[in-house]
Amino acid sequence: MGVEAEIQCFVELGSTLAGKYRVERVIGIGGMGVVVAAQHVRLREPVAIKFLMPDLLRRERQVARFLREARAASRIKSPHVVRVYDVDVRSDGVPYLVMEYLVGGTLSHLLKSQGQLTPARTVDLILEGCEAIAEAHALGIVHRDLKPANWFLALGAGELETVKILDFGISKFVAAEDSLDATTGAGLLGSPPYMSPEQLSRPELVDARSDIWSLGVMLYRCLAGVLPFPGASVAEISVQVLRNQPIALGNLCAAAAPGLVDAVARCLTTDASARYGSVLELGRALVPYGTERATRALAVIEAVSRLDTRIKTSPTKSDAEALPYTLSAGGSTGARATHASNQPRARTKLWAGVVLAAAGVVLGRHFFAERGGSWAHSPGRRGQAASAPAERSATLAPAPTTSASVLASPSAASGADAASSLVPRGQPPSSARRRERRRALSAPRSTAEPAVSVTSTPERDPVYDQRK
Repeated sequence: MGVEAEIQCFVELGSTLAGKYRVERVIGIGGMGVVVAAQHVRLREPVAIKFLMPDLLRRERQVARFLREARAASRIKSPHVVRVYDVDVRSDGVPYLVMEYLVGGTLSHLLKSQGQLTPARTVDLILEGCEAIAEAHALGIVHRDLKPANWFLALGAGELETVKILDFGISKFVAAEDSLDATTGAGLLGSPPYMSPEQLSRPELVDARSDIWSLGVMLYRCLAGVLPFPGASVAEISVQVLRNQPIALGNLCAAAAPGLVDAVARCLTTDASARYGSVLELGRALVPYGTERATRALAVIEAVSRLDTRIKTSPTKSDAEALPYTLSAGGSTGARATHASNQPRARTKLWAGVVLAAAGVVLGRHFFAERGGSWAHSPGRRGQAASAPAERSATLAPAPTTSASVLASPSAASGADAASSLVPRGQPPSSARRRERRRALSAPRSTAEPAVSVTSTPERDPVYDQRK
């Protein structure tokens, strides 16, 4: 039985998966899985379903990498990453991913048919895909398998071409300990012709600059029509990468400008520190040689790079874990990260402080009123100095513009004058004087109700006016 016949039996063409996905045909077979075309029974929309290959089901690491593809792709919100709709396990234990159905072909197919591309076409396609790569790097994800076969040219409405990045199955979460790396002895991960020197020799050192190398190989392949480091085996390719220099790009592509040739050469520097440090730097070097499509892509890359929100993403966390900032600009990314969940907590603390301060003021005034004094009557020079200004401000304080001024009766006025005359101005009262003042204030007063006058102009309280 051939491989394709065996695969068709394995995926059970015509069956309905999870009660809603009807499997129709096989559309692709890769190293880790087989992809089939299916239709959502209720929505009647096409989807692509990727199953893990049967001979890998007993390998725990391969199953974990298969599921990691869904986690990585779901975290990246760029429209240039194939969407993952669902992740589940079939009744017989086979895991699968439900993804968006794409119509078009890969960059690899395009290169096989055309040989090489023009500089403008090359820069446009590479930079559009770099929108997704820039976002992945901002999230701490290194793809590690960038190549023309994973650069899908999807055709949408009106035959509009959109780049989609495929296969994050061997991506690396650089912000967390990744127990699934090739350093554990699971074998070499990636496609050797596009792998960086550090990925070939010391995979534990792989970071975003390894993807920059892979992008440089892709640029070279598109422009020159050949690989910069050809070889029939992994060992031969490794020797070419680690020891030899590629043929000068200018000799193979006369249409490439010197600046473009230099940009590709910098990507292919063996020393990682000498390469471009980010996708943004590479994009700025390439954009002069592209069209308006490349300029739009660079604007999105710049917006993603301004986020400065590299988060720690662990491959062991839940797939449903949400991002702590929202990306939105031109439908894909954005330049602001908002953390609105902290704002209500800050407002609560602010109001609590205001309430406590107000309560302290009220309790303080009540305490001094119970002791028969005020802030200005506290003993010492400070109290003496403060009493005079306080009285002067009270004497000159006007009533509100539209208010009810209470005209005290003669008996009330005389009682107030008697109380005020007990204590000379500017002198702190002794305990005897304080008792006399209390006695005078508590003396019976006339029961006649005071007259109330409502005025619309400022008016002084007559009691304070008598103290002039």
